[in-house]
Amino acid sequence: MRTVFTVAAAIGIVSLSGCFEPKKVYQEVALCAEPIKISACAAGTLYPTCTIENEAQVALSGNMSAWSYDKDGTQLGSPVMLSTRGLMPGQKKRLELIADGGKDNIAKIVVCSMDPQSVLMKGRVVSVGKAQ
Repeated sequence: MRTVFTVAAAIGIVSLSGCFEPKKVYQEVALCAEPIKISACAAGTLYPTCTIENEAQVALSGNMSAWSYDKDGTQLGSPVMLSTRGLMPGQKKRLELIADGGKDNIAKIVVCSMDPQSVLMKGRVVSVGKAQ
């Protein structure tokens, strides 16, 4: 009798666990004029996960950073480095675009090797789309 109750309780817990899934966050993803391609962005419970592809003729010599902005375009927190150094030409890598600023405040994440609001990047930020 005790075994049956334990199994039934375990089954009940398992069936309830699917009812409380964390809410996904759908941030916009953008990219500066860089020799990389971002695609297949999937919404996550904290940040989107995207495929980064090196479109340069050489290995990437540095890491890209994820810059976060709120819905009004104000930068949130500090940029967070993404592990892209050494990515070979044509090589792809799935990365979570971790960004500073709190998941509920972030409306847009820009991947760039330098400040997207700098004079060199002004007007060179392209939307990749919203993480699905």
